[in-house]
Amino acid sequence: MKMREIAEGIYEVILHDKEKEVGEMRVHIVKGKPGKRSLMVDTGFGSQESLEDMEEALAALDIPYKDLDIFLTHKHHDHCGLASTFAKKGAKIFMNPEEERHSYDCLYMQMGEESQKEQKEVLKNVGISEEWTPKLWKRFMELNEWMAKQREPWVYEIQKYPYVALTEGETFSYGDYDFWVISLRGHTYGQRGLYDAKHRIAFTADQVMEGITPIVGTTHANEHLLGLYFQSLSWMKRELGDCLIIPGHGEPIEHVAPVIDQIVYSYLKKMDQVKDAVVKDETPKTVWQTTKLVYGIKEIPEDGEDFIVMKSMISKTFSCLEYLYEQELVQRDYRDGRLYYGKM
Repeated sequence: MKMREIAEGIYEVILHDKEKEVGEMRVHIVKGKPGKRSLMVDTGFGSQESLEDMEEALAALDIPYKDLDIFLTHKHHDHCGLASTFAKKGAKIFMNPEEERHSYDCLYMQMGEESQKEQKEVLKNVGISEEWTPKLWKRFMELNEWMAKQREPWVYEIQKYPYVALTEGETFSYGDYDFWVISLRGHTYGQRGLYDAKHRIAFTADQVMEGITPIVGTTHANEHLLGLYFQSLSWMKRELGDCLIIPGHGEPIEHVAPVIDQIVYSYLKKMDQVKDAVVKDETPKTVWQTTKLVYGIKEIPEDGEDFIVMKSMISKTFSCLEYLYEQELVQRDYRDGRLYYGKM
């Protein structure tokens, strides 16, 4: 277990997993005053190794589960993988209910029949079905069957857990810190963070990371996520420019403006590629067809982790297409259960 104090009373635990897409996750603990509650920001991967590391960290800080609050920034497997386990052990969990908006997205999958039903609708929307793309459809179904046969839940599946609904502007006080809940829409629809104005510190989850362009993850139409993401980044640059930014992945950021500029530039460049792909001829294209063109996908990945990376490519392409449509730069039609994008 690797733990360090990154600010007075704030500890960081670095977790590792074997996944190709994520690999590393940083969980943060704000130590409460003697006899008071402490805070954990996210939980990390739902693996035995992560559980052992986090329990070692809590023991070192002398924090029992009965005195632990957990703030989940968003509902992705690397951030809430241990939430159900910690809840059973007595921790109190807080999350924005908007993260329950969907049971399936190309970036995650909840347990149960509802998720599998929604998966089929999502895949149809992006142009993937047994009829249109039989090989790719088969790969999705094989993955579902494999998940169902596992004795232990697959790391990307999200287990159900009880939580207390939190709202924007709500205050969380621990130690010498008074954090208020901030909206960080973009990476997910309901992602939230924490901000202490006095100490100029903010936990911002996956909104900004040094050297990484976060995925704006949606495969549901009309959510306006990329536009909301740009608005959030503009707010962060203006209001949190002098803060110590603590992300869920990578080192804390002392100067966030250039990091935000690089992220925006990366998305604008990707949108140019996406726009070129859909307007280069007169044939409207599905999200999947556009993804193949933009990322040069020739074969369906057989490796499970590479397959997950491909799902992220679909999400990013979808977000770019939706933003281009909202800006009236491409046309969008819905036919035969599929979304098509093309020339205006």
